[in-house]
Amino acid sequence: MLRSFVTTKFLAALLLASPAFATVTNVTTAAGLISAVGTCASGDTVNAISSGTYVFTTTLTINCTIITISGYQTTPGDNGTKPVFTTATNSTPLFGINGHVTFENVSFSNTAATSAVAMWAGGTPYLMCNRCVFTGFTDALNGDNGAHNVFTDLWIFLTEIYGNQRAIRNAGNTVIVGCYIHGNSTAAANSGVLDSQSQAMVIVNTLIVGNTASGSPSGVIWGSQGHIILANDTIAGNTGDGIDSDYIFSTNTIYYGNSGWAIQGVDTTTPNLILADTSNAFGSNTSGNIRGLTVSASDISVSVSPFTASGSGDYSLNAAATGGALLKGAATPSLFPGGLSTGHGDIGAVQSAGGAAASATASAFAY
Repeated sequence: MLRSFVTTKFLAALLLASPAFATVTNVTTAAGLISAVGTCASGDTVNAISSGTYVFTTTLTINCTIITISGYQTTPGDNGTKPVFTTATNSTPLFGINGHVTFENVSFSNTAATSAVAMWAGGTPYLMCNRCVFTGFTDALNGDNGAHNVFTDLWIFLTEIYGNQRAIRNAGNTVIVGCYIHGNSTAAANSGVLDSQSQAMVIVNTLIVGNTASGSPSGVIWGSQGHIILANDTIAGNTGDGIDSDYIFSTNTIYYGNSGWAIQGVDTTTPNLILADTSNAFGSNTSGNIRGLTVSASDISVSVSPFTASGSGDYSLNAAATGGALLKGAATPSLFPGGLSTGHGDIGAVQSAGGAAASATASAFAY
């Protein structure tokens, strides 16, 4: 429902501003992409084939009012092998973002000795990344309202972000759904791998695992002033706290094996924590579960790992009696308001198999 709402909002904005005669351009090189973006009209689509070569030596600033840049393997829209947009040039961001920009099915990388951000906000743009990959950057996405401007709305779906310093830093509204955020590491003070500076950061059905935040405070998810809203996520095996924020809503989320606190306020001496906590799972967090507050009566404590094989990246729930089995079918709400509908969801990002009829076709999403 959340994904449907934000996608509808984004598409409505596109329709209002789109011209009657948008064009579609297929490209095979960075030069072709630069040319198409440089001459684009509002509403254009640029398709990049995965077999092409897209090596950038300077930042490409996208000034189109509305544009979609989509990767494909054989036929545009096939969501096959992703093209790789990359740079090996020191201190060179890949893209500056203005207007309404959508990237679909694209992999972004930086192999330079001195890295930079993948994308920065110029003006007050809107950015959507769907089925993308980011690796090797200082920040994958930066709208920090400092060195860069703010992404007014930033929507990230079904995207893998790994091997960067920070994944996302934004002072605007941020929505993250169905993503895999892992192996990122930052030592910055008053920051985190996911950094919400003033507005809301909504995180749903997302794996946030194996990241490192070694600054002070040390929250992998950091919200100095922003509100952090989590539903059906897995925050596990991180070095540092799971979340440092004063304003948190968390439901149906697993906090397991983090080296600091699972949750604490920004002020680590006297936490000023406003927390809505319902049906979360906690276990093996070195410093404790929630600093300054007790867990909710609806929360569940696991005494062994609830994951099938987290060491190899499988965060599905296992059958251990004091681990994953406790979390299957335990999500809230079970009985919905009004008393007419009953659900059986799991706690955590990865849901167990349902009992769909044999003729049903399951949806499969690949990064």
